[in-house]
Amino acid sequence: MNYSELHKPLYHGSSVSFSIIDLSKSAVKKDFGQGFYMTTDKIQAEKFASLKAKRMKANKGYVEVFSLNNYDNLIIKQFDSANEEWFDFILSNRGHSKFATISRLSFSEVYDVYID
Repeated sequence: MNYSELHKPLYHGSSVSFSIIDLSKSAVKKDFGQGFYMTTDKIQAEKFASLKAKRMKANKGYVEVFSLNNYDNLIIKQFDSANEEWFDFILSNRGHSKFATISRLSFSEVYDVYID
């Protein structure tokens, strides 16, 4: 995803249907930290919903559709490649102690949205 795709529909695959995003229900130690993950690829979201439903022993998965109506005030970090900065960020979010302060101080408290 890149900046030009922020106006497109954004999809989120899950094992449950919901209408309000609750970040406290987000898993920790994910690649881009605790948060709400979305994609512009509907098929990818459908596959993830199916996988998540299987893992949670749910009857089916759900794909929710969102749009960012006003993203002008969001602070966005775009990783242009899987470079050293990207790699350090991923390791930090996965809980590798060597990188723990990089994410917390340099990224997590600064950006609203990450684009990979």
